[in-house]
Amino acid sequence: MPDSTPQAPNQTYIRQRERWMALRSKRGGHPPRVRLGLRKKLFFLIVALISGLLAVVYTMTLTDEERVLRRELKIRGGTVARNLADSIYNSYANLVQDRMAKADDPFVFNPDEPSGFEPLAFSDAMKKASEQQDFVAGYAVDPYNRAFVHSARKGYLYPLPTPKGIFDFKAIYPVKLALMSRIERESIPVATISDPALRIRLTGALPLGTNAEPLVEPAGEKIQIRLLAISNNLFLESRPAAGASRQIPINLTLSNLPALASLALDILREEYEESVLLLMNTANELRRIRRQTAAMADKDRLSSVFTGLETLIERGTLFRNALAGGLISGYSNTISEISDGLARTNALRILTQVATAERRFEPFVQFYRQTANGEPLLYINYPMSETDKYFSTYRGEVHLLLSQTGITYTINYAKEKLQLAALLAIVAGTFFTLVMAFFITSPIKKLMGAMRRVGVGDLEQIVLVRVRDEIGVLSEHFNEMTEGLREKEKIRSAMNKAVSKEIAEVMLSGELKLGGDKKMVTVLFSDIRGFTTISEAHTPEEVVELLNEYLTLMTNIVEKHRGNVDKFVGDEIMALWGAPKSYGNDAIAAVKAALEMMEVLDRFNAERRAKNLIGIDIGIGLNTGDVIAANMGSENRMNYTVIGDNVNLGARLEGTNKMYGTHIIISENTLREVRDYIYYRELDLIRVKGKNEPVSIFEVVALTPAGEAVQTTRE
Repeated sequence: MPDSTPQAPNQTYIRQRERWMALRSKRGGHPPRVRLGLRKKLFFLIVALISGLLAVVYTMTLTDEERVLRRELKIRGGTVARNLADSIYNSYANLVQDRMAKADDPFVFNPDEPSGFEPLAFSDAMKKASEQQDFVAGYAVDPYNRAFVHSARKGYLYPLPTPKGIFDFKAIYPVKLALMSRIERESIPVATISDPALRIRLTGALPLGTNAEPLVEPAGEKIQIRLLAISNNLFLESRPAAGASRQIPINLTLSNLPALASLALDILREEYEESVLLLMNTANELRRIRRQTAAMADKDRLSSVFTGLETLIERGTLFRNALAGGLISGYSNTISEISDGLARTNALRILTQVATAERRFEPFVQFYRQTANGEPLLYINYPMSETDKYFSTYRGEVHLLLSQTGITYTINYAKEKLQLAALLAIVAGTFFTLVMAFFITSPIKKLMGAMRRVGVGDLEQIVLVRVRDEIGVLSEHFNEMTEGLREKEKIRSAMNKAVSKEIAEVMLSGELKLGGDKKMVTVLFSDIRGFTTISEAHTPEEVVELLNEYLTLMTNIVEKHRGNVDKFVGDEIMALWGAPKSYGNDAIAAVKAALEMMEVLDRFNAERRAKNLIGIDIGIGLNTGDVIAANMGSENRMNYTVIGDNVNLGARLEGTNKMYGTHIIISENTLREVRDYIYYRELDLIRVKGKNEPVSIFEVVALTPAGEAVQTTRE
């Protein structure tokens, strides 16, 4: 036997439905208004993505191109400055030696003393420099910043010595070495030297004074360099191992020291990045050589070298001193043991490039802006040095200015091209976005329109979407849903014809189950008198037509007064008030329905007689009392009805009308409910079948004014 135990409702569904109903009530029962449709969202999203992507490409392209161009200009300017420094110093030294040889009073070359023939115009060296693209101006100075070579393009004349805001090589170099030594000693990651707090700490740690720790004390040079502050002016003290010390002015005040240290840190970071790039390229070249070697021992030696280089890169600290102090020589010894001669030669050549790059002077590049026209310039410093077998001696420096106009022009040209490409991309992207948004949202709009029409009861909706995506699947499910709803609507319609609307709703809601409840009900029975005679006098078709027309009229009246037609038994009608739902005035509603049934029947008969058709007469019986309202039948087929003595009494009262020549008879139970609303006449005290006690019966004559005022019809 199937389990008829009712299942508990889904609590999640109940909570979600309550929230939905609350939101719906807040909107006044209307669906949510579309403020920003899917088409607009899709359009703005794709346009934003395109614009963002173009902005990234635009910025990265210009930044990378500017970085490459500026790096190329720095390299070219550094090469020019290096060659210019060598050329000027060699020309200067040769000229001094020549004059010393020819002079009656020999001149001893001493850069600390005025030469007596300054300024000297070394036009050949400067002319070659000025032939370089982007050359603006250049000059050379001795350690005291006295110019002895100067050249500039027309319109570029700079006051000498060095312009304000530019630091000399002799000031930057020792501070840079001192900071580099401290950073290496404390193993500070280079990536962190941009931190302002760390910069302040490193600047404050610079040794200052005659007795302070030397800024520079190279292992290969017997000389110490200290930083002094005399009367708030900065000097470099050069103290050799033997001989008197020298104080070299650097034309800076003590307040300039933080800016000088900051520039030195920026240079260190840039040199570090260049060194990392150099080591990475070197490691990659050694890796390429390793792939070409055959002997496994040679492969292992090369692997150990480029692995060591990668370890230096991963450390993240400065390593110039470490390389110069023995690592490169150790790597060279390892490579020297390679048996493959060609691989050994190539590997040593590559490693020598690293060692050379680590030991040479690097040009210091600073940025300068011409105050007259605001033109951005690269200001390059490079030392002139006297080099002997053991060490180099500072003899002055070269200042070279290169214009960034070429870079600016190239960047602006690239910017214009990128802007045009970006504009075309945005226009094309916008067009295709609109097209795509239209094709995506059109089927959704169709689906929304169909859903809206289904919501108001129009179930004859089919959405044809031929796209093979989620929207196509959704439309297919929607069509299946409407098919199911149409089938259910057919069932609901058929059920409404088989049972009353209230009973149908209860059955469809799942609340109706086998079993019964005790209810106070008013039951009405009506029957056609002499129906057998009428049937014999007419054809079956005429009888069916008569019955259908009559039953339709009577059923409409019952439903109008909120009653439920329980069943038709031939020409008999059984109707209920109070089951399955009570409206509080069921008895008077039933009486009013009975009176209206008689009024409508009179009009019905008058119309039939006008057509020379026979009229009909009916009797109606009503009783009120407790009954068992039950859903009776089987699990697969149920019928909602009422049973009990009070139901049987109502049926008996309908038949009693024949004996008394009446049309509407009610019981004493019904009279108690409607006494104040009707005019009535007591008929008799009768004994009915199945009852031991006699029953008082009454004829309903009409409604009183109070009965007329009672609202029993459906709104």
